[in-house]
Formats: sequence, C-alpha cells, structure tokens
Amino acid sequence: MADDCSALKFEMDCGHAFEEKFEKAVYDARALDTIIENVNDISLLGSAIYSRWRYFNHWAYDVAKILSMPNRSWFIIALNRLVELCKDEQEK
Repeated sequence: MADDCSALKFEMDCGHAFEEKFEKAVYDARALDTIIENVNDISLLGSAIYSRWRYFNHWAYDVAKILSMPNRSWFIIALNRLVELCKDEQEK
C-alpha cells in the first residue's frame, strides 16, 4: 500500500493536514462519518488514509488493532469516499 500511495503522490504527514481541517475525524470513525460528505480533496483524503495505515504498520504498539471494528469502519468510510471522488474526477 505504501508504494501505491507514494506513486499517487499522497503524503505521509501523520494526518496533520486532515486533522487541521476535520479535527478528530482523522482517527475517529464516527466523527469521520459525520463529515465525510464535506471531504472533496482527493490528495487530502488519500494522505489521511496513507498516514493512518502507516501508523498501524510502523508505530502502533499493537498492529492488530487495525482490525478492530472502529478502525475498520474508519478505513471503509474513507476508502469508499475516495472511490466516489475518483469516479467524479474520471467523469470530468
């Protein structure tokens, strides 16, 4: 995943840019779900996904927590929105 994110020019910024704009939605699935329709920047969302994935693969004390329901939900919400944004971009 890291290679794909890097190739797409997503930045691993620990989610800082996304957090500045959407606060705790950077790590909280419920918060993300409430604001996801306001996320329209592919690069910003892609970088948040990349950063969150990287956290679990490199810095998390328990990498298995990526599989917990709240974390899976976060990725599902974020990735589904990324798909929507990419489809919209293709149609332009």
